[in-house]
Amino acid sequence: MMSYLVGFAVIGLGMMTAGFNLAVTIINYRPRDDLEQDPIFVWSILATCALLTLATPTLVAAGLFGILDHTAQTAFYVTEHGGSSFLWQNLFWFFGHPRSTSWPCRVSASWPRSFRCSPESLSSRTRWRRPGWSGSRCCPSSFGSTTCSRAGSTRTCARCHVDHGVDLDPTGFISCGDGHSVQAKIRFEVPMLFCLAVFFNFLIGGVTGVFLSDVPVNVTVHGSFFVLAHFHYTIMGGLIFAFFAGLYFWLPKMTGKTLNKRLGKIHFWCMFVFFNMTFFPMFLIGLLGQPRRVFEYAQNLQALNDFASVSAFLLGASFLIFIANFVWSIFIKPIEASTNPWNSLGLEWQTPTPVPSTTSNASLWS
Repeated sequence: MMSYLVGFAVIGLGMMTAGFNLAVTIINYRPRDDLEQDPIFVWSILATCALLTLATPTLVAAGLFGILDHTAQTAFYVTEHGGSSFLWQNLFWFFGHPRSTSWPCRVSASWPRSFRCSPESLSSRTRWRRPGWSGSRCCPSSFGSTTCSRAGSTRTCARCHVDHGVDLDPTGFISCGDGHSVQAKIRFEVPMLFCLAVFFNFLIGGVTGVFLSDVPVNVTVHGSFFVLAHFHYTIMGGLIFAFFAGLYFWLPKMTGKTLNKRLGKIHFWCMFVFFNMTFFPMFLIGLLGQPRRVFEYAQNLQALNDFASVSAFLLGASFLIFIANFVWSIFIKPIEASTNPWNSLGLEWQTPTPVPSTTSNASLWS
């Protein structure tokens, strides 16, 4: 337990340091004088830094209290001596809500980054290769999501506050992506497929989150597999798919090698199909009354549970396709990537690989 608590405290300190470091770097070393002209991805990293620096101190404090209970005989978490066993839960979720369970649909510290990976990848695969549509709405949505998630942690899960009068900008992610795709000749490269999957999965996760904010429905499905499915459609269906979109998009820049497109598309379709086959039946299982965290369930739900379990194993196997593609394309039979394989207008694709030194780099941005 002590190792666990010390580990949490050290991780928290590292997160806070990383947040300060990235924020200072973005503000002081940005390539343009006007921060509003920076890419959406940079804005999302800045929003993430706000979460890291503001939410993480409570995690460090929670770990410190636990360490003191074990070493200095304090009673922060000991109910028998005036403490509260719920204090750990409250402190942890004060930190955890902005990272994993707050509006919209569990905006974690990784969510802003994954949200903005999609517009960055999306903009390079449409006919105009222009910056993301309605950037003035999409960029502030990062900070809108950050603000709502931070505020939600001090009250309750903010998805329950439907009629709270908050500006609608934080919900602009899907509309910005849809607006950018209108009348655009989309090139269905592997990163683009993962981007489109993010929109699809997050839409299902967002719509089902509305039902969880409705009191009569939430009384019925609270703590059920319906919540589990909703959670995974937002976290895995959005965050992990966006992670792979960014990975396929930036690996040519990071490694100088290009991944096999055919294996990449096989990876996408297997992952997308088996993901939905795994978690969509869980909505039905939850509506039929199966709670979470049980080792046995009603016999009439056996078929749906077996179907989801088999699909989950196949979903896990789909990740092996990416590993095989990565090893084959990077180490066994590498293929050199072109300077700008996506014909992107992003700043990172306008510089040579490796990036020049600081002295010569200044002339590139001028």
